[in-house]
Amino acid sequence: MSSFNRFFILFLLATLAIFIQRGGFLNIYGIVPNLVMVFFISRIISGEGFSMIATVFLAVIASAFIVDPFWISEFSIMGAIILIVFGLRKRFTGNAITDLFIMTFLAELLFYGSIRLLNITSSFSVITVAFEFLYTILVGVPILVLSRRYFK
Repeated sequence: MSSFNRFFILFLLATLAIFIQRGGFLNIYGIVPNLVMVFFISRIISGEGFSMIATVFLAVIASAFIVDPFWISEFSIMGAIILIVFGLRKRFTGNAITDLFIMTFLAELLFYGSIRLLNITSSFSVITVAFEFLYTILVGVPILVLSRRYFK
């Protein structure tokens, strides 16, 4: 598959993840899994290169900013976390599911810690974050499996 086709498909999938996440289609009692984060983590675990991850993320953040600039601070924090996860990929365990669990836990912890630290929003509790983490893992495992199987 050419680099452009790969970029275009990844861009469409990441954009779809944003619309599903922001649209609340998977909303259970106000908790929505962080599909965008788990999408990028699964691609990093699957061995996607840095240039493709960065290019797709920047294209997604640009399109999301055009549609709804309110989320730019969250996407900026998410971008920094994706860079951290990418930097840690040499230290992964080798088991994709375990890596997804550990990296998603780390990403959620950093994400909500950063949001709280920067006073972007304070309308969440530890229990809500814990349920979101579990929900994100439950949704993330099929994303990872499909990503590794059909998009090598």
